[in-house]
Amino acid sequence: MADKLLLLWGDTQVGKTTLVAAALKGRQRELPMVDFVNSPDVDTVLGYQWSRLQRNLLVMPTKHDKHLDVLLTLRDGGSLEVRDIPGALTAEVHKPEVRELVLRADAILLVAEWQARNLEGQMNAIGISWAILQERLTGLAFTKCERRLDAGDPEWRGEPGWWKSGGFRVKHEQLLEEFGEAVWPTSAYGYDADSRPNCLLGEFGQVIPFNVSPKNVAAPFQWFLKRLFPEFSQC
Repeated sequence: MADKLLLLWGDTQVGKTTLVAAALKGRQRELPMVDFVNSPDVDTVLGYQWSRLQRNLLVMPTKHDKHLDVLLTLRDGGSLEVRDIPGALTAEVHKPEVRELVLRADAILLVAEWQARNLEGQMNAIGISWAILQERLTGLAFTKCERRLDAGDPEWRGEPGWWKSGGFRVKHEQLLEEFGEAVWPTSAYGYDADSRPNCLLGEFGQVIPFNVSPKNVAAPFQWFLKRLFPEFSQC
């Protein structure tokens, strides 16, 4: 059993699995706290998903009734379990078994898709669940931010309130303020050398990865590791 449990909490198809695969497989150098040599789950659980991204294929969705667990061994000898839960559970926080899962967690990374058609619904679900979620160390990652941000935009620094500038606003500002500094723009696909998003439109208009180079995907995990394990606070 891991020392700490971090839940990835977000609706279906927002990119939770893509985010964790991009962070733990594509940006390992940005997570020096993790002993990847002794964390075999990173390869066995996420390797296939990461290889799909590298081959310009979409990540396979997590089954609706199963969660994805990755056990990380840390360089101080501690351990962190990262659990990507089925998106359907985000609408069932009222159920005792879901509430129990949340209360067992030490931290929760909420994940929402920026400029999604159902962004309003995603944010409403977070607001409804906030009373129980805020009892834990909590942060919010917006995925697919290459839809709005250019490669060199200052918003990528993730400074408090970054989401307010340049028209990058949502209706739920009061809720976002509750997260303070723990709100991050992320892109699992990233940008090419000419600062163009690393994605193409498929035959049916779907966005597919192309030569991915993830941007800012490790930042949420850095933040949680430093706070769950104070010995890494200076990393």
